[in-house]
Amino acid sequence: MPSNFTEMKIPVPYGYIAAKVWGSLNENSIRVIAMHGYMDNAGTFDRLIPLLPDQFYVVAIDLPGHGFSSHVPYGTPYDDNTWSLAVRHVLDFLRFDKFTILGHSMGASIGWFYASVCPSQVERIIAIDQIKPLGCKDAREAADLYGQALTSYLEAEKKYKQPQPSFRFENALEILIIAHDAFGVELNREGALCLLKRATKTSPDGSGLTFTRDARLNALLGHKTDAKTLREFYSKMTCEMLIILGKDGINDFKNPDIKMVHDGHAETAKNFKCVTIDGDHFIHLTEPEKVAKIITDYVMGSDLTKKIADLSV
Repeated sequence: MPSNFTEMKIPVPYGYIAAKVWGSLNENSIRVIAMHGYMDNAGTFDRLIPLLPDQFYVVAIDLPGHGFSSHVPYGTPYDDNTWSLAVRHVLDFLRFDKFTILGHSMGASIGWFYASVCPSQVERIIAIDQIKPLGCKDAREAADLYGQALTSYLEAEKKYKQPQPSFRFENALEILIIAHDAFGVELNREGALCLLKRATKTSPDGSGLTFTRDARLNALLGHKTDAKTLREFYSKMTCEMLIILGKDGINDFKNPDIKMVHDGHAETAKNFKCVTIDGDHFIHLTEPEKVAKIITDYVMGSDLTKKIADLSV
């Protein structure tokens, strides 16, 4: 696929969702919506998408509050509804009846949620270093966790309208790397450079860079789900599924919750495949050639893709 892309703005009630678009759209295209991880942006796929076959048409979005996309209105929290509505707005704008989800980390979790509530629209999910979202160990903890999240959100909301500080380029890059390290994931300089382009903008006075992401993202307001409930929820999915994990990523199969949800995916998904390669949470940035080959072999060899190819002959 050519390395060049075009920018797209997709209208939503509170502004727009920004996206980077690769490829040409035709009746035989493999339509893909790519979604990044928490606090990241569409730049996370810059090293991966150009390596995919020309048959792919990829719309990599900045989720609401991230990158160049609009922030949700003041007084409105970010939660699962935010992400699902964003996906639906994108689909309606693009007029996609069916599509593939390419998701890294939180982007994969958004994909699983959407594919569970709207199963007929999703042909396949390609998840990068994610098995399940953060949840609770026991369903009885859910209420307490939600109460804590509510308090955190209200505190973050108070700070939302405060002036944003500006930083020099190198300082902004360092902050981006440190912020990921605080969540237990390592982001190298090359990967951070891919993200920084959309993570920052020139400050109003032109003296430096300010971060574009919504500060309220530090306090997502959502209900935590235990692994057993999550597995049942995901059982509504009917799509194909490929999971690509980093050997040094965030998924530990010694954790029974991780294994339970993984086994649920394997049981319900069509053409299920889970592959582990050397690398960390950002394998799509550090090992893009390996990840691209796995995706290409899986998608181009799937029964669904073969049927489409046969119809086009």
